[in-house]
Amino acid sequence: MAVRMHIISSKLTVDRMTESIREGFDRSLLGKTAKFRSQIDMIVEIFKSEPTKVGDVYDIFYTPGKGVTAKKNGVDYQILIPGIGFKKALMGIWLCPKPVDLNLKAGMLGYTN
Repeated sequence: MAVRMHIISSKLTVDRMTESIREGFDRSLLGKTAKFRSQIDMIVEIFKSEPTKVGDVYDIFYTPGKGVTAKKNGVDYQILIPGIGFKKALMGIWLCPKPVDLNLKAGMLGYTN
């Protein structure tokens, strides 16, 4: 399972991205984020590590039996976050019943809202 984020707007700043990621986890986990606090912080650090610009591509992968890994513009972040529970929480950012952006969810799933 993978999610690819291709940045197409200069309005998506590091602060907005990290705020959306944290809010997405909060929604995905129905506010019960404490269990995954350190893993969430690892994902947030990916987006905080350097400015995001138009044209950047983030890839987040889940490999069964291994865990979650991530790349930016093809460069591996050298992280591995194990666990199906974390994968479900992460993918829930975009796919949970009340995602941060319902139109984005619809687009990811190939339907219109």
